[in-house]
Amino acid sequence: MRRNCFGFIAVCMCCAISGCSPQATIVDDSTQIQVPSSDNLDVTIDYLFSEDQFAMSEIEEKVSGGLSRWIFAEKDKIAQFEWHPDPLLETLPAEVKPLVDELNRENFKTIDSHYLQGQIRFKSLGESITARPVVRNFWPPLSKQVDAIAATESNYDTFPQALHAVHPELSDEQNQQLVDACKLFDWTVRNIFLLDRADWPSAKDVDDKYLAELDTKWPPSSGVGGPGYQRFNWQLLSYGRGDDLERGRVFAQLALQRNIDVVMLAFDSPTKSSAPNEKLTPWLPAVVIGEHLFLFDTRLGLPIPGTAEGRIATLADVKQNPQLVKSLDLTVDESTSDDSDYWLDAEMLSAPVVALIDAPLESLTKRMAILERSLTGQKRIVCTSRPSELAKRLKSNPLIQETRLWSAEFYVQQFRAAVTEGLKQSRFNADVRERLSWFYSDEEYVDSYVRLRTAKNKYFLNKLESPRGVKDKGAFELFSTMIIVYTDDLIDHLENHASVLHAVGIQSGFSALEYQQRLAAVKSQMRLVRGDASYFLGLCHLEGANPSTAITWFSRVDALDNRGHWKAGVPYLTGRSHEMLDQFKDAVALYQIGQNEEKLSPQTHGNLIRARLIKTFLEPEIPTSNTSASR
Repeated sequence: MRRNCFGFIAVCMCCAISGCSPQATIVDDSTQIQVPSSDNLDVTIDYLFSEDQFAMSEIEEKVSGGLSRWIFAEKDKIAQFEWHPDPLLETLPAEVKPLVDELNRENFKTIDSHYLQGQIRFKSLGESITARPVVRNFWPPLSKQVDAIAATESNYDTFPQALHAVHPELSDEQNQQLVDACKLFDWTVRNIFLLDRADWPSAKDVDDKYLAELDTKWPPSSGVGGPGYQRFNWQLLSYGRGDDLERGRVFAQLALQRNIDVVMLAFDSPTKSSAPNEKLTPWLPAVVIGEHLFLFDTRLGLPIPGTAEGRIATLADVKQNPQLVKSLDLTVDESTSDDSDYWLDAEMLSAPVVALIDAPLESLTKRMAILERSLTGQKRIVCTSRPSELAKRLKSNPLIQETRLWSAEFYVQQFRAAVTEGLKQSRFNADVRERLSWFYSDEEYVDSYVRLRTAKNKYFLNKLESPRGVKDKGAFELFSTMIIVYTDDLIDHLENHASVLHAVGIQSGFSALEYQQRLAAVKSQMRLVRGDASYFLGLCHLEGANPSTAITWFSRVDALDNRGHWKAGVPYLTGRSHEMLDQFKDAVALYQIGQNEEKLSPQTHGNLIRARLIKTFLEPEIPTSNTSASR
């Protein structure tokens, strides 16, 4: 009975919230499989490609151990392997140079398992996203042209023809690259919930929030979060949350899988979000196609509108015509908020531009170069990068002052090492445990909940439905099951369900206090998981081109997401679903939520620009918002 009804429950007790000691992941019966302990490379790679997920520690042990044994067995061949560090590493700031010293090590690290699994997800996503048509009305200034062509053509996707018509300067191959970039960018915007970009931490922030106490008080190494460096790329997929810079890193990694070059443009002028050792202000990702740098704003969630209807602006366009950026200010009819101007002013736009190339630390190592050369066929993974090759191509662009390796990835490495150290300290240090509350409420439950990670993994691998005649469940069914079973009644009266308590490891022998702590933690976990499941189920239907069903599920998130974790993202995704159905008035109404708040949420400015584009190019009869105050 326990296996039939509740055997799938996989919960790790949320120790910081409840105050109890950290617990190991509890893996449900239905996802446990026996993976042979083998030195064979194919076995290890097959394990990485598995649709089912396992305990994080199991993944780390099996993958890093298996790959290290494999590389040791091949040591005679590897001795002949020629490898040199990428020259662009020389552009990194001194604060991260110690990380470069270990790039030539051949043994695999535990973190490599998560990096490789992330690359598999990026590969699968890159293939599946670019194989689909562009999401309907992705780019409102071009939607009418797309529909006009569709009325006379029987093509599956008419967006490429419409885009080529407004960008005749591109070759057919270059146009297809821009089309694919649009698809990958739009997926990123829909799937990475937008968080505020933090200011660079001050010395006081380090004193108040440090997780690892250092003499240098360098924020990333001290475990104090900052702009663009709080999560690895694979974590951004898993958690589904990040600031605009982290969104840019996801976009760049997806594009890399499709041989599309993306750089982060930054201005050689400091702001509050600039690292003091670099004094650069990152702006937005640019897609490098020939001599053009097409601008995609991950904060707005839109390309920058170009010089003519339907065009996407390039860096050359905005340098010649700064009004293209100034036009992204909100009018008083759109918002009365005090921060309604586009955050980049004309003076900043005149500063020299630096191109930053995102390259995960692992992708620059000798061990990944050896591994990539050994993988073939369907199991080949793009796990290395050569940023210096892209830097050479950008050298001739007169608008780029300099090209550097983006240090954000290296700051992530430092930050996450400090988090790991902080977790060790939190067992006996209440202050550190309190500073890590964000980890337990935002991340730990995802890492430890195997069934939730399996459902998300199948979503990334485009395994949405259960194959006919196969017992394996798709993402739809896995997310739905978590919502259906985790009712308020079950959670509220969990102590009355002995089989469930046994499944999650609450058994006899606990003290009364420990029992209550663990019980409260499990209940909290279940509610968090249920909220995530409802949100991602809506995303599944949106990505599966079922907008009506997506709207239904997004309408239920508020009731299931008790802490409002996804609240700000629901209006945007619901609006996008209405757009797919040509229900533009409903979409605009959703995009206008929060338009007059004193401080706009990270998503709202982009929502209001999107509403403007819809009213301009698709539904001009939608009335203007009623706002009486003025800025």
